[in-house]
Amino acid sequence: MRQDPERMAPVIAQTVKEFAPFIEHIMQPPGKDMAYYGGWHLESAWPGYTPENLRQEMIGYANNALAKRLHAIGIEMAA
Repeated sequence: MRQDPERMAPVIAQTVKEFAPFIEHIMQPPGKDMAYYGGWHLESAWPGYTPENLRQEMIGYANNALAKRLHAIGIEMAA
């Protein structure tokens, strides 16, 4: 990236755009069992949290972290 940013930035941006949807797929629990992200006790420990909400929060965090790293090297992540 440092040696040839004009050439590498579009390649990186296209790769991220192509593979960003896989973040949600990777965060799918084994066997699609949402208990992987917390079972019945999750709601009682943290009212308002469900396994799906926790999963969505983790996906959001992953996307934000990736966007910050890309921004640091001059690439904006598409929404």
